[in-house]
Amino acid sequence: MARSRKKKARAAAAQPKTATTATFPDRAGPSGWFVRPLVGNCLTIGAGVALQFVIILLPLVGPAGSQTVHARANAVSWLAVLALAGTLSGLAWWSKMQRRRLESGPFPWWSTGLLSLSGLFLLAFMTGLLRG
Repeated sequence: MARSRKKKARAAAAQPKTATTATFPDRAGPSGWFVRPLVGNCLTIGAGVALQFVIILLPLVGPAGSQTVHARANAVSWLAVLALAGTLSGLAWWSKMQRRRLESGPFPWWSTGLLSLSGLFLLAFMTGLLRG
């Protein structure tokens, strides 16, 4: 009995170890490249930079920018940058959530925060809170 346990232990030790990380779906499909860590990180960085531009351009839709002759053009340009930031942060959040689903990784707090800030800026603009 003891010898058979030793043989089983030796046989188990001789077998190659498998990787503990999850394997990705086929790399040729759109979901294969989208769940890579580099893609999610680049999208998050891009969303952060775009949200910084939204904050820099915030005076365009504030009290000073909304009282000018070209207030509509200011609002359209600010909304375009906000749409870019929202799109990038939404894609970053989606990519990281797909990766989390595959590998049971941590929750993407930064991507969620960027997406929430984009939504709050849009809500504040639509309700008129930014015009002062």
